[in-house]
Amino acid sequence: MNAVSTALFAMLIATSAAAQERLNLAYRGVSLGDTAEHAQAEARKNFEVVQLDKLSEGMQTVRAGDQNGMRDASCPYAAPASLRVDCQRVSYSLNVYEGQLQVTHIGVTQSFRHALPLAAFMSRIEGSYGKPRALYGSAHDRTLLWGGDKTPPTHFALSGYPYGDSEQVGGKHILMRVCSTQDGVIGYELRISDHDLSLKRQAESKHKAIDAIEAAQNDGISKLKF
Repeated sequence: MNAVSTALFAMLIATSAAAQERLNLAYRGVSLGDTAEHAQAEARKNFEVVQLDKLSEGMQTVRAGDQNGMRDASCPYAAPASLRVDCQRVSYSLNVYEGQLQVTHIGVTQSFRHALPLAAFMSRIEGSYGKPRALYGSAHDRTLLWGGDKTPPTHFALSGYPYGDSEQVGGKHILMRVCSTQDGVIGYELRISDHDLSLKRQAESKHKAIDAIEAAQNDGISKLKF
């Protein structure tokens, strides 16, 4: 790598790191790291229907949205006009990390029965999150990226595998898929995540599981009598 390439690469890393620090990692008043209580309280202020799913002691999800959004698994944000409805569904995923249940991922889908003007839509998005640092795809199916510490290849597109997409981007980031027709924006999917935190949380969970197994084994050995 020559001196110019090295300088450009260093500048890209520095710019990406600075962008991560400025990221607004929040949706409707709920940010990464917030408690379950805060997520539920803000959701009740902003959405018609709010539901708490306790998947396990260390894993919960606050689901919220309108009636259409809470009726199905997600909103048909890329559907043709005949199947499209006004619909919104939000998922705040919470996991235990460092002894506290906190928001670790935010996922949103929203569709519009009547398409919204693209310029007005992007102005509203950039007002909340700033200008994306990378844009992929076509005029009718875009994937936008804010933050992250990696720059995916030019063919990158939001997939149905959130963890895999997050792994490609790394760090604190926001990903958004925006679907449009010639009439305007018909829907979007938004994901807010911190891949580094996910890795740390997984490592913490693994260590706890190993400690629990070892404790159970030691307890079993202590009860052995011959």
